Amino acid sequence: MLVGRATSWTSRDQEGRLRLVPNGKSPKFLMIPDDTASGDVRALLSLTAEQMRALDRALGDKTILKARGRAPQLVAEQLSIGQEAAVAAMSAVINLRRQRGKYALTDDQLVDDLQVVTTNELASVREALLHLLQTSEEDYVVEKVSSLRHALGPHLVDARTVVDLRPVFSKDRSSVEGMLVVTFLELTTHEIPGDRYDSYRVQLSEGDIADLRQKLDDAERKIARLKTELPNTELFQ
Repeated sequence: MLVGRATSWTSRDQEGRLRLVPNGKSPKFLMIPDDTASGDVRALLSLTAEQMRALDRALGDKTILKARGRAPQLVAEQLSIGQEAAVAAMSAVINLRRQRGKYALTDDQLVDDLQVVTTNELASVREALLHLLQTSEEDYVVEKVSSLRHALGPHLVDARTVVDLRPVFSKDRSSVEGMLVVTFLELTTHEIPGDRYDSYRVQLSEGDIADLRQKLDDAERKIARLKTELPNTELFQ
C-alpha cells in the first residue's frame, strides 16, 4: 500500500458515535474516530509548509506509488522525518482528501476542523495544507491503486525461511542413519479491517519448494503476458 496503515476513518464506533479528539472538542465535519487517526492528523499538522509541499509532490510521484513497501521510506527521506511519522502523515492525507471530497468541505470548514485537533497555529501552513489536501484525478488513481492492492483480504508484508536439519536415528538409537532437511516458510500478513497482523508457518519439503516456485513462475508469466497484451496501459505493481 502506498500508506502503511491504509485504514479508513469514515466509520463510527459500535454505538454510532464519533470519538472525541484528545483536547475534548470534536470536529464539526471530519470523522476522526480514534487515537491512531488523531495521531496521524497531528503528525501531518506538525510538518512545516515546505515539508507539506514536499509531501504533496511525493504523493503525486508515480515512482513512489510503484515502490509499494518502500514508499514510506522514500517519503521520509524527502521530508527529512522518521519513517513512522511519514506513514502517519501519508495516512492522514489519504483520509482527509477522501473526506474533503465526499463532504464537499470548504477551505474554512476543513481548516477549522483540523485546528481542533492540534495546538499548532495553522495560519502559517494554511496555503500548503489546503493544496496538499486538494483532490484530483491523479489523487483518485493513487487512492484507487492503494485500495485495490489490499481490498480482497490480508496482504503480504514479510516473508522468511528457516532451514532445519533433523537427524534420523537407527531403531535402537545407536547411530544416525541420515539427516532430513526441512524448510519452514513464515509469512506475515496484514488485514486492513482491525489493523490486524498474523503470521503463518508452513513446513516445506524440497518437492514443496519446487511446486511453490513453479506456481510463482507461472504467475510471473501471466503478468508478462498482460504487459505484452496491454502495451499502452500502465500496470502498477
